[in-house]
Amino acid sequence: MSRPASKPPKVTEKTELPEEEYGLTETALDIMHNHLVSKLEVLRAFLTTVFSEAAEAGLTKQDVMSAILRHHDIIGEPNIPSVELPDTAPELYAERANKAETPVEFLARVWGPFEGILHREDLIRLGEDRLIPSLQMFCHRRHLDAEAILPPSIKTKVDEIVAAWTPEEKLAAELWTYRQSNARRRAPK
Repeated sequence: MSRPASKPPKVTEKTELPEEEYGLTETALDIMHNHLVSKLEVLRAFLTTVFSEAAEAGLTKQDVMSAILRHHDIIGEPNIPSVELPDTAPELYAERANKAETPVEFLARVWGPFEGILHREDLIRLGEDRLIPSLQMFCHRRHLDAEAILPPSIKTKVDEIVAAWTPEEKLAAELWTYRQSNARRRAPK
């Protein structure tokens, strides 16, 4: 049976979804719910550890965000390869051999293996300062969405992770940030 055009009901613990409408049995929903709850518990434990270790080490907010992104794959995010970014760019867009190659083709060929761990800041740090503007202009001229093609910025990735936090986790992060800023202000110079 096809899905109705109207919005599906909000799923809560007590909402019952008709099997014929969504193709899910109550057992399947319980399994999905338990799986998601276990992932959230792992994420919560991980974030608690990261923030406490960072506070002990006196790390900055940027260090904490980088640590969260580096270890985000512990919750089983799909499409995160087990490769690491190189220390230098494998090839620079400005120095490519085939000048007829489009920025999109170059991005896919050279940086494709790093999809999921590559951020715009990484491209700039590795010397790819001409690729991003070239790709944006290429997309603009062809009425394409450059944001969908370019790797995300670190801030975008962190915002996605933080958006999934519970209010308690957000409060804990704000409290940690407040304590860190006070500790830096009070530290002897």
